[in-house]
Amino acid sequence: MNRFIRYVALGILIMLLTACGFQLRGWSPESRLTIESIYLDVPIGTPLERDLRTIIRANNTQLTEDAKSALVTLRVLSQAQEKKVLTLNAQGKVREFSLTYRVSFEVTDAKNNKLLQPPEIALQFILPYSEEQALAKEQEERMTFEDLRRDAVAQIMRQLARVKSLAPLYVISSDEQLLLFELADRIRAKARAAGFSEREVLVAERYFKWGELQSAQQSMSLFGDRKLIELRIPSGKPGKEGGQALQDYAATCVESEAGETLTMITLPKLDWATQKSAWVTALQRHAIYIEIPNIERHQLAQWIGQRLANQGQSADKNALEFMVERVEGNLLAAHQEIRKLALLYPEGRLSLDQIQDAVLNVARYDVFKLSEAMLSGDLGRVTRMLEGLKGEGEALPLVLWAISEEIRTLLKLKIGSDEGRPLAAMLKEYRIWGPRERLMAPALSRVKLATLRDALAKAAQVDRMIKGLRAKDFAGDAWDALLQLALFVARK
Repeated sequence: MNRFIRYVALGILIMLLTACGFQLRGWSPESRLTIESIYLDVPIGTPLERDLRTIIRANNTQLTEDAKSALVTLRVLSQAQEKKVLTLNAQGKVREFSLTYRVSFEVTDAKNNKLLQPPEIALQFILPYSEEQALAKEQEERMTFEDLRRDAVAQIMRQLARVKSLAPLYVISSDEQLLLFELADRIRAKARAAGFSEREVLVAERYFKWGELQSAQQSMSLFGDRKLIELRIPSGKPGKEGGQALQDYAATCVESEAGETLTMITLPKLDWATQKSAWVTALQRHAIYIEIPNIERHQLAQWIGQRLANQGQSADKNALEFMVERVEGNLLAAHQEIRKLALLYPEGRLSLDQIQDAVLNVARYDVFKLSEAMLSGDLGRVTRMLEGLKGEGEALPLVLWAISEEIRTLLKLKIGSDEGRPLAAMLKEYRIWGPRERLMAPALSRVKLATLRDALAKAAQVDRMIKGLRAKDFAGDAWDALLQLALFVARK
């Protein structure tokens, strides 16, 4: 009888724990918060906001009413629920849906310095579907999204639990060298203020000995100073030995949290396959992992405006767009031009004439960005990019390949759309994402199937010109023919 009562009591306890929704889903004692106060910058009244408030209060952490009175701010940048058709049965009816919950966030201190901006959390579930059970499946879908959201909350809290005055391990990943350097400088300054007066820099190139990393952590300074270790991996590919060494080192840093060393690892932007590797997963789990996204062209005017505001200056839309055209693809030079404006002119609003007189043309063009200009139908940008690539000595075959590949992709998507295939499924099949994904739908509505077939034939003629042969539809040199081909696709 006593055993029966104990079983009943245990069952009731499990039901109560499950009802709270958090303790049994990825939340562990090691994830407890050590931050005294937090301000939540999350849309009020949303389920995500309620879940975060509940779990933060359960940790006896103060939730403040404004950001100024909090030690840190947890800011949700975006959240979304996505439902897409995954597979169809033989009769063309839905067999499976893909449910995805996405949330991205950042954590800043009282001075709005970024303490944490991990990669977007994206959780997926494959939901079998049957029209005969439509009502039940609708209920299952709602409950699945709730579970995915709570799993995301648990991941947010595990990241937030790592935020302290200084973490033992930081990882910065970005192709934007300016932003990477600036963040690294802020971490160095904070480390110096905390007493990390010695600094050792290691560069993991081809013949790097990974034992040096562990030796740097274990070796003591002659004067007993605390040490900042910087590991730079320019290629983003540490290899098998390096990957295992980084996994072991990340675990060691967590174990020696109160030690005498602080480590900062810098990486370029990692490709999708590398991001899934074990060593990256280990760094994301144990370190403050900061992934700085590229500043895309449509974001550049706002970025320049913010930088001008930081030095007490401003400019109108036309002036900012002029600067964008002059500095596109070269953020380091853009920073220099902005600083030059601070030296030449006093604080206040800058005129277009002042900016035209001061800002040099330092734009650098990426051949793989040319497709974005074509897709958006921006004829001026297409022309500037091809002239810039020509001036920089870019290889003609590479530029033709980039244009031709985009034409082939558009042709496949156009044929698929005409056959009734969903665009989202085709974009996933052809691995099209990011800015190109957003531009594909407007481009497909603008361009005709006959135009794309004609463009592919013209690309073959440009290829003949590059090889020194005559082309039927083009005169002049191959660069002029490339420009005509790109404009032919962009304007249709």
